[in-house]
Amino acid sequence: MVSIAAMDSHGLHEILVFINWFNYIILIWSYRVYRLEVSYLRCCFCGNSKPIHSSKYDGGVFRLGALTVDPSEYPLVQIREIQPGPGRGHKGKGQGGWPVMGNLSIVEVLGDPEYADLGLQVKDRLIAIVQSYMRAGIISLEEITD
Repeated sequence: MVSIAAMDSHGLHEILVFINWFNYIILIWSYRVYRLEVSYLRCCFCGNSKPIHSSKYDGGVFRLGALTVDPSEYPLVQIREIQPGPGRGHKGKGQGGWPVMGNLSIVEVLGDPEYADLGLQVKDRLIAIVQSYMRAGIISLEEITD
């Protein structure tokens, strides 16, 4: 057995290169053997995503749920009040937060000059999504006009 202290720098370099290649091969092997995948549902409007499968969900699978509000009355914009508090992650009982002070529906958003452009952006995105479903044959014109 050769002592590392007795080796010249070239010999030590060769051993280190071998060890790095060996670790690299092990890394590739373990990546292929232990590769895990998680599927996410992405929001077509904002890009936020939620895992599709999770123990948090009833039945373990994400569901959108029924619309509980008429879509024309759905609050497109929420106005919240910023309250003082102990800071993010340090919630005290009854302190701070972002309570909802008001909601604006689609019609109200389009009628308010401050938010009208945002309302039109949502409309354009919605049209693009519906058109892509129609081109794919998933939505028919009859379904839209009902």
